[in-house]
Amino acid sequence: MTKGKFNIFEFLNEYQKYPCLWDKSHSSYKIKAERNLALQMILPSSGLANINELKRKIRIVRCTYNQELVKMKSITRINSNYKPKLVWFELAHSFLNKNVEENEKIETNLVLNVTESNDTTSEESYDFSQTLPFLTQCQYDENERTMLNNQQELSSSLDDAVKALKCAYSEYQESTSNEFHTFGKHVAVQLEKLPLVESLKLQAEIQSLLTQARLRTMNGGFSNPKKLFK
Repeated sequence: MTKGKFNIFEFLNEYQKYPCLWDKSHSSYKIKAERNLALQMILPSSGLANINELKRKIRIVRCTYNQELVKMKSITRINSNYKPKLVWFELAHSFLNKNVEENEKIETNLVLNVTESNDTTSEESYDFSQTLPFLTQCQYDENERTMLNNQQELSSSLDDAVKALKCAYSEYQESTSNEFHTFGKHVAVQLEKLPLVESLKLQAEIQSLLTQARLRTMNGGFSNPKKLFK
């Protein structure tokens, strides 16, 4: 795997080789030293920077897999021909399904095993099937996806704002001199070169100045808007 680049298929193939990390029936599943050694073996090929990032990635992958599994079970009650859209689900399911029966018991009872030692709890905290109910374990990943969606929506809104400003200048050029037309184009180009958040702030400031100028024009009875800029 390329350093610094995570590949889910390559990761799952490596992860599968170390059942002490995912198979609860494995003899080394609760042996901290064995699990740490397995993580150290996976890390170089994972493309991740350190063990903490690897644990976090394992948590996200396991959470996503379980979400898709719950979705599949729900839909197949209605449509038996449903196939998961998660491209790597089949590979993950080929070995993670060994824990499905135990996971279902956890989801049904919603009981946490909080009597383990602090050391064991800390080590197993990233393992969905061992320490947390499904929905609680997935909450962190869900919040992360929500933040990403919000960022994408903001980016889309900023893009629309810049496009709207360019469109406004394009329409305005028909009733202005070449000087103002050129200035409008120049402003639009400069806005595109700035970060989108800054572009939106500047757009708001420009619009505020224009609105104030229009109001002064209306209140002062000016007939020629060009006088405002002299």
